[in-house]
Order: sequence, then structure tokens, then C-alpha cells
Amino acid sequence: MEKQKPTVEIFNAIVQNNRLIGTVYDHPKLGQYMAGKYIKTSEIIGFNGLNVETNNTLYKVISWSVEPEKKSQKQLLFEAVGTIQNFANGLAQVEEEDAKMAGLVVNDYCTDLREIIKERSL
Repeated sequence: MEKQKPTVEIFNAIVQNNRLIGTVYDHPKLGQYMAGKYIKTSEIIGFNGLNVETNNTLYKVISWSVEPEKKSQKQLLFEAVGTIQNFANGLAQVEEEDAKMAGLVVNDYCTDLREIIKERSL
């Protein structure tokens, strides 16, 4: 049974280096009142507007100090394919022949997919 993550409200939030930073109240591990003291969360694993998920906590953003850049679907797809391509490039560097071949094939597909994304308006 998966443990339910606590929900914590965060104020004056910013996203920096894939971490949420801001002032929280009533944090289950940090105490009830942290006014004027910023916390830095673990890495963000989910982000949906005003809801940010980290490994241990769901944060409800009450206010942004600096609102995160809104990316288009095209930008997000392009970045996702880039991440996969970076992984494939690493895989292509290993000595095991099957893994190396898989990395090369995925890399080629990613190159083609990035070109398709560039050409289409999403």
C-alpha cells in the first residue's frame, strides 16, 4: 500500500534547478510555522499549474514570487525527446553490443522525431 503524501501550502514560490523554493506553513517535518524562512524541496517529479509534487510531498502553490515559464506543447515534446536522446547516446557508448545497437537505433528515431516536431505546429 503506497503511503499518501502530505499536502503543504507554499507561498512566494519559485522553481530553481528543478526544485521548489518558498515559505511554507504547517510542514509535517519542518514544523507549524516557517515564516520568513525559505525551504528548498527535493527534486520536482510532477508539476501541474499550482500543484507541485516532490518525492515526499505535494505542494499547493498559493503565490509565486517568480512564475515559472509556461512552455508550449512543442517545447515540452522537444525537451522530452532530447532527454531520451541523451540517454540513448549514453547507451550507445557501452561495450555490450545489444545495448549499443539499441542506443544507436533510439538516437536515430529521436533525431527524426525532433525534425518532425520542428516542422509541425502544435
